[in-house]
Amino acid sequence: MKKYFIALLFISVLISKSSACTGITLKVNGKNVVFARTLEFSKNSFEYDIALIPRNYKFIGTTPDNRPGLNWKAKYGHVAFVQTGGTQVFSGLNEAGLAYNIFYLPGYTEYQKYIPKMANKTIAPIELGSWILSNFSTIKEVRDNINKIIVTNVVYPPLNFVPPIHAAIMDKNGNSIVIEYIKGKLSIFNNTFGVITNAPNFDWHITNVKNYINLKPENINPVKIAGKTIRGLGCGSGALGLPGDLTPPSRFIRALFMSINSATCANANEAVFRAFHILNNFDIPEGMVIEKFNDKWVPETTHWTSATDFINLRFFFHLHDNRQIRMIDLKELNFNSSKVKIYKLPKKETVIDISKSFK
Repeated sequence: MKKYFIALLFISVLISKSSACTGITLKVNGKNVVFARTLEFSKNSFEYDIALIPRNYKFIGTTPDNRPGLNWKAKYGHVAFVQTGGTQVFSGLNEAGLAYNIFYLPGYTEYQKYIPKMANKTIAPIELGSWILSNFSTIKEVRDNINKIIVTNVVYPPLNFVPPIHAAIMDKNGNSIVIEYIKGKLSIFNNTFGVITNAPNFDWHITNVKNYINLKPENINPVKIAGKTIRGLGCGSGALGLPGDLTPPSRFIRALFMSINSATCANANEAVFRAFHILNNFDIPEGMVIEKFNDKWVPETTHWTSATDFINLRFFFHLHDNRQIRMIDLKELNFNSSKVKIYKLPKKETVIDISKSFK
């Protein structure tokens, strides 16, 4: 019986190509001011850097048949998490206050059909963030222009397959959308809740919220049953039924519950640190999820957590191997640089020894 239980437990944490990323939004004075997210993937699948991409940087999109894709020059500089050696944006913020974050969407993503004669309008899915952050300052501008390009199936070399992704985009005015490619067509959703995870597609998650309208932060009042007063066991009874597993639908509901019920933040700085506290609940310790990557079973972990402050144009992050929060103030950066600048991420945890404070 014990072996059978262990086998079931092992099977329950196997999620093939899951990438369990979670994103939330926090408000100050009723306005969206902070977007924060975790990024999860197979352990050691990527090496990351933080890159500063300057204004006027020249991009060339890629196509399935190796023709030159869309050519463009950056109007806006930006900072972003990138795969080491590349400039493609995983999460980033531009100098105009527009943020872009990719999330995995396996099993539902189907990009636009590639038309060779329109190669000069084509980019790879992984290049969408670079195109958006280097060209636009608002959600409206993104909406007005995204139909002018073709996002099609292009293999991303570090993965050796076409990454199925959707994207969360937010601007300094608090506007937020999710972009998906479903059945070969572009879909744009207003992200009223400011929450995003992974599969299924975004509108499914919004519908699924209806299954949890009973949840609330207040404890349930005692009830009488057969003349006897019954009280809940400790705090949290109002959230009984809140899903606690690691699947995207459960994380979406948990992230929504935690973010919309977050205590009022006085300013953006407070909201940033509140977001980090909330997202601590979505960390995946090594061994909790195991997925198949390049034909090997490997653990999935939280690689990093980031938060974007739209009021002060600041980008915060901490890492799996170093929980010290770091900050980039975009107002202090020189986006007229002649080349891409790279910040190499630390590989070891920072520990402060306070032992001598007691002597």
